Amino acid sequence: MDSETPSIFQRFESQDGKPLASLPTYVCPETSKRYILWDDIQSTFADVVFLRRPGNSDRVSNKILFMIDQNGELYVSFSEL
Repeated sequence: MDSETPSIFQRFESQDGKPLASLPTYVCPETSKRYILWDDIQSTFADVVFLRRPGNSDRVSNKILFMIDQNGELYVSFSEL
């Protein structure tokens, strides 16, 4: 991130709403959207397999899908969380 872009963090919570961690977001130069690196998530949550949006945990649509950028980095859009 350049010095002009403010640091923005995404907070992760347990299912009962307790804060677990806050991870930095980055700005995609092509879309200007914020995203989080999957590697950052895995470093913080060792056994993570997927993330889920708050809501009905039985719905597949609540799972957050990860994308791969042009350099092969896995990331999730900040707006998806």
